[in-house]
Amino acid sequence: MTQNYPFTRGAPSGVDYVQGQRLNPAEINTIDKNAAQAADGLIWSDLAVVKNFTKGTAPEVATTNRAAWDTANKRWIFFGSNGGSPSAYFSHDGQADWIALTTPPAGTFWGVTSAGAVAGNTLVMGGSPPGAASATKIRQSTDGGVTWNSRSTVASSTEGVASICWAFFASLFVLGLDSATSTNIETSPDGQTWTQRTGLPNSVARAAIAASTSVLVVLNASGNKCLRSTNGTSWTEGTMPSSATWRDVTWWEREELFVAIGDGVIATSADGITWSALGMTAPFTTGRGIATFGRLLVAAGTTSSKNAVAISSNSGLSWTRVKSLTSAPGSLAVGDNQILCYAAGDIYTSLRVGI
Repeated sequence: MTQNYPFTRGAPSGVDYVQGQRLNPAEINTIDKNAAQAADGLIWSDLAVVKNFTKGTAPEVATTNRAAWDTANKRWIFFGSNGGSPSAYFSHDGQADWIALTTPPAGTFWGVTSAGAVAGNTLVMGGSPPGAASATKIRQSTDGGVTWNSRSTVASSTEGVASICWAFFASLFVLGLDSATSTNIETSPDGQTWTQRTGLPNSVARAAIAASTSVLVVLNASGNKCLRSTNGTSWTEGTMPSSATWRDVTWWEREELFVAIGDGVIATSADGITWSALGMTAPFTTGRGIATFGRLLVAAGTTSSKNAVAISSNSGLSWTRVKSLTSAPGSLAVGDNQILCYAAGDIYTSLRVGI
């Protein structure tokens, strides 16, 4: 017996018991806890989750990185836009019933909502201004969406917010802008006042951000470089395995790896500096989103005009498509034992498991 996920085997070193072998109390307790978890449904298979998706209608329009799990209030937050103005909704199961939060200030030159993040009761969303200069690229709430404020980035030209991430270990919101400058990363402890990070190793437009328990990674939108930080303030350059259009990145807690996806490429890194695609197969010619769930990699993308969600149980060696999508997907989000995928007006939510 080699299969042990999601339980820890009682047998020492994973070696099967033999006739006459004695069990010590620690082994018996491990086996007993496994049986208790299986009996009360505390843990279910990761495969059951990623093979079952339900299609619903998104409450508003968005582009990428627009949904986030609100841990403090046990709900999904959807960061959208309506007619060039920002909007926000919540749902406890991510399916058809989304309830509007208070409408954020419309302001000017918002464009479309392109990113969002949650930390405690603080909600932060970013927009992509459509060809007009504006510093008010941020909407922020400190009370879970009851009231909102317009906030300004240091960048005040026509660049848009490409991604936002909350880095718990650094107590900072981190955003990347889609401008090709060496000042296109900004940070804030509260989403209100933003600090421009200068002297970045390269000036490529940023695409996506992810954080582990001690490292931040920002993908460049193109080329074979990325940026990495352990404090959110100083940044070093990492090397991707190929020059490509990189689109999304996530932290795989189980395997202690960052996973990045792009157009026809996928790669992993333990430290955010050195990346490898060795032994991995790209799931899509246009890769839009990447997430992890237990032992599985989950990707969203398009190949030959066919949009889908695909999974891999062997660290990206091979992929199986599990859900067809009617439109091109955005990036994936994971929260409370569930996966959410936005795709041009539709929301696909996986089976939700656990208690």
